[in-house]
Amino acid sequence: MNVTPGAISRQVKALEDYLGFPLFVRVHNGIEPTPEAKAYYESMRAAFLLIEKSTKELLSQKRDGPLNVWCSRLFMRQWLVPRLTIFQELHPAQEVRLAGGRSDEPLPSDIDLAIRFGTGPWDPWESHYLMGNSIVPVCSPEYLEAHGPIQTPADLLKHPLLFTATRMDDWDMWLRSAGVEDFTISRKITLQGDGLAYRAAVEGLGVAIGRREFLEPDVKSGRLVTPFEHSVRLEGAFYLIYPTAVRYPRKVIEFRNWLLKEANEPWHHRPATKTLKS
Repeated sequence: MNVTPGAISRQVKALEDYLGFPLFVRVHNGIEPTPEAKAYYESMRAAFLLIEKSTKELLSQKRDGPLNVWCSRLFMRQWLVPRLTIFQELHPAQEVRLAGGRSDEPLPSDIDLAIRFGTGPWDPWESHYLMGNSIVPVCSPEYLEAHGPIQTPADLLKHPLLFTATRMDDWDMWLRSAGVEDFTISRKITLQGDGLAYRAAVEGLGVAIGRREFLEPDVKSGRLVTPFEHSVRLEGAFYLIYPTAVRYPRKVIEFRNWLLKEANEPWHHRPATKTLKS
């Protein structure tokens, strides 16, 4: 960029003077952005991505080609991929390219749509609420037959409980919500992510606590069962977001409309895929 470090420092100082708060703080091994700077970065990055995408659309004037969709790998595996055959039935000529990552990762610049988890706001992106985030216990039917019955929520404390490392409070919240008090969880197995916890439950390692919205295919197929229907709604939700534009490509509109319909139609109430052609 042909800009010296000193010039960059002066530009940062001028921006801090204009904004009225510091953007960086010094630490023992360098500098770190302040919380205000991180929030400002996300907003500015979204704006620059919108400019970049709009420029690409203007230059190419192409409204066809692959549809690039981004979401977390768990959402992709547990929710989107099991339903994607329905979209292919409706739009067989449309190529869909899925990219996945962590929920807190910056979005790639070439995406058409993304599914984000959080509370928003998602400005300057267009956003649509997809579904909430609730937890429910699950285990394999073979485990329940061999180690059951599990008749009350307190009975769960006699079983190995599977935890997800990033959400260690889920079991405590569910048990208290189900009326269990003054308990100690003595049989605990912690796994790195939700996907591993679900797989461990399928393999009969114990009882997992999982997101109801992601467990529909496994419950419907009989790989998992829910000892109790009681669920607990957690903070945050899943949103469909995409860059704001004056006109949207047909592929974006078709996928958006299909996805919103899928999110509002419970898996167990879905008609068979073959009926969608009629």
